[in-house]
Amino acid sequence: MFRLLSLALLFVLPALAADAPKDHPLIAKLKELKVKGSFTLLVTLKIKSGETKAFFELAKPCVDATRKEKGCIAYDPQTSLTDPTKVVFYERWKSIEALAEHLNAEHTKTLLAGIGKLLDGEPVMEFYQMPEDR
Repeated sequence: MFRLLSLALLFVLPALAADAPKDHPLIAKLKELKVKGSFTLLVTLKIKSGETKAFFELAKPCVDATRKEKGCIAYDPQTSLTDPTKVVFYERWKSIEALAEHLNAEHTKTLLAGIGKLLDGEPVMEFYQMPEDR
């Protein structure tokens, strides 16, 4: 009986763990960095030539909604002055949980679902934190 229970646990527990929701890669990275409190996220995007206007039209509803989110301190997309196809999102969040809520919001999912065809390469993400927030 004990052997049968042990075998069941050997196969059932990993299956249950596999069904557990996984963190978004950004959230997993922040947890790995042991971020506590507020932090800054810079997301650099390379937009395909001629698609910058379309990108900002797609992004506007998400930007407007995100700025109203309780955990959002700043959410500012900016275009490079030297390269109009380079966009940096300056994002400041109160907590990892605030960013997680943002990533699960419908306006964010809509933006992320639509921008792939406008990007020229993968986004680059950098994390920052003020010393007093550590």
